[in-house]
Amino acid sequence: MKGQGGFTLVELSVVIALIVVLSTAATLAFMQLNEKYQVESLTKDVYSALMKARNDASMSRTPWIASLANPLRLQTGPDANEDGIMDRVAGLVQSPRWNMVLVSGDANIVFDRRGLADQDQVLTIGIGQIRFGATPVMDCLVISSTRTNIGQMSGGNCVQR
Repeated sequence: MKGQGGFTLVELSVVIALIVVLSTAATLAFMQLNEKYQVESLTKDVYSALMKARNDASMSRTPWIASLANPLRLQTGPDANEDGIMDRVAGLVQSPRWNMVLVSGDANIVFDRRGLADQDQVLTIGIGQIRFGATPVMDCLVISSTRTNIGQMSGGNCVQR
């Protein structure tokens, strides 16, 4: 049977093994990028919700509260009677998996009638939850009285971008 062309079983096995190794590496890289994207996307959504709450407070001349009573949900709404309790939920950012934590320990961010935050705070997103070694470019927010900035956690501090 000399002269017949084809591949041996060993050659086919080597090719299949290479395909498995390459597909495993590609899957891990994809998972890493996916986690990074999810945290960055949630950070932008939270930033947008906080900026809207700040703007709504100054435009309506009514204090607004951004509440993180649940670490997977940011709710914003007015506090018309100024009793420290949100009257109604006007905005909601839901996280499927990533915890949002205010470093100060307080669960609320309050914007007064002029849109100024009541205290400086840092909000972190997904810290310690990323499984595949991805490093998001943005995973925290610095909320000061007049500004809200996006940043990246580094050495326990939120380095603003």
